[in-house]
Amino acid sequence: MNRIILTDEVIAAFLEGCATPAEAAAVIDAAKRDKRLREYLTIAAPQTSVLPMLAQAATGEHDNLCNIRCEQYVLQRFGITVSEQKLADKASSSDWLKEGGTPLFQIGNLCAAFGLSVARKYNASLEDIKSAKDDGYEIIVAVDGGEIDGDLDAEEYEDAVIGKIPDHSMVVLSIDNDSIVCFNPVRSDYPQIIPIDRFIAAWDDSNYYFVKINTKADVAMTYKPAPIDISDIALPESLTELTEAIAENTHEVWSQNRLKEGWSYGPSRDDANLKHPDLLPYSDLTESEKEYDRATAMNALKLIVKLGYRIEKE
Repeated sequence: MNRIILTDEVIAAFLEGCATPAEAAAVIDAAKRDKRLREYLTIAAPQTSVLPMLAQAATGEHDNLCNIRCEQYVLQRFGITVSEQKLADKASSSDWLKEGGTPLFQIGNLCAAFGLSVARKYNASLEDIKSAKDDGYEIIVAVDGGEIDGDLDAEEYEDAVIGKIPDHSMVVLSIDNDSIVCFNPVRSDYPQIIPIDRFIAAWDDSNYYFVKINTKADVAMTYKPAPIDISDIALPESLTELTEAIAENTHEVWSQNRLKEGWSYGPSRDDANLKHPDLLPYSDLTESEKEYDRATAMNALKLIVKLGYRIEKE
């Protein structure tokens, strides 16, 4: 068997995803033994702003039920007692529980099914957690489980070579400047105290994703919208026509629904008599009115890209 020499070309091919299986194996094996190579791969690996919406929280080598146990724990804190088996059955039948765990965007669905209010946020901060806890929310975070309890050098290498893997969920109980206390399903017999730096490193793998849960009555008093930040997404000019088509169709759908509800055109808005000045073809709207629909279309396309999907014309 020929020995692979790790030239600059081989490492560059590895980072670009073009290395042969033998070359990739050689780079991975060398990085396990060479800290400087791990550090280089960490710096040189391509960065992405895509959110890990489809990543799945599980408990690593144990099973795929970490989020089930987190939501069971949260339900109990709100006085709702449900067995783990019943929750797992509900999640499986609703397709919220996959073989690899619970997809991040479906964390909280069980709590919602039992009458609680659920909100999700990417790119959150420790201050967001503190604020939510002060408002009475229970918080579930998605993290890399290995970075909570494992070898940090190996985990840093994993992030660089394989990618960030938010494969675990925990419930945040309290937080201060030095540490964070969590219910960790792997250590369910006692709360786990985690140094704040280690927690942040593990949480980073999910783009600082958290789910906050409270009663609907309390949420009505504290609700703060938190849309996903899409400011870093730039759409190519080739999507301009698509944006305009979506904008016009959005207006058509809105108009159709209004007409079904009994509305009709009027020179000014009159809710009492169901009159609206925008019940006209899209082409007859003013530019300022069209901009509202264009912004809706543009934001939808940017969100699609942010969540890791590609838009391709056949």
